[in-house]
Amino acid sequence: MAIVWTLERLRQFLLGISFTVVTDCQALIYINAKKSSNPQIARWSLLIQEFDFEIRHRPGVRMSHIDAISRAPILNSSDTLDSLLGNKLEVCLTLSVEDQVLMMQHADDTLKELILILEKDNEDRTKEEKQKAQNYVLKGNRLFRVINDGARERLLFVIPKRMRKIIVVKFHDLMRHFAVDKTVSKIKELYWFPYMKRYVRHHIKCASNVW
Repeated sequence: MAIVWTLERLRQFLLGISFTVVTDCQALIYINAKKSSNPQIARWSLLIQEFDFEIRHRPGVRMSHIDAISRAPILNSSDTLDSLLGNKLEVCLTLSVEDQVLMMQHADDTLKELILILEKDNEDRTKEEKQKAQNYVLKGNRLFRVINDGARERLLFVIPKRMRKIIVVKFHDLMRHFAVDKTVSKIKELYWFPYMKRYVRHHIKCASNVW
């Protein structure tokens, strides 16, 4: 499906922003509203959930300008969409997960508020701000959660809301499909976000229904 292909290729640009997808396929506006029994469609639906977008239908007769662009002749056979996008996205695609977290932290309203509080001197923070910033620390412009394991203190990257699915997919879907506790344990070696176990449990349950 063209939408899935586009979201995957432009993922670095689209994560963390709201956007609109206009399509002449009316059935697609229900992809997030109805649970499909088709495994392929169910997997697509799961994949696109990490993006914040709205699907709008526009009749095909009003989409002729799009068809014209897609049918334009290619003068140079090497100028395919894949090659052009590959060249433009090369820098973004080489970003580490930590750099992606940094970008998304500063784009997240809740975390941005925490970052602004932590940038103040402690004596300049209000009582409410001190409570909000408790157990958080800012290092290298990155927001960390301070975790005390008894024997030692660890700093874990705080994962923005819109990156939680990416992290869970990385440590569950792309690894050995660990159970809930094992997946949470793996994630907590580096990352933190609230209600993690509940989120992971829900993700695994949805994934098992798809397969």
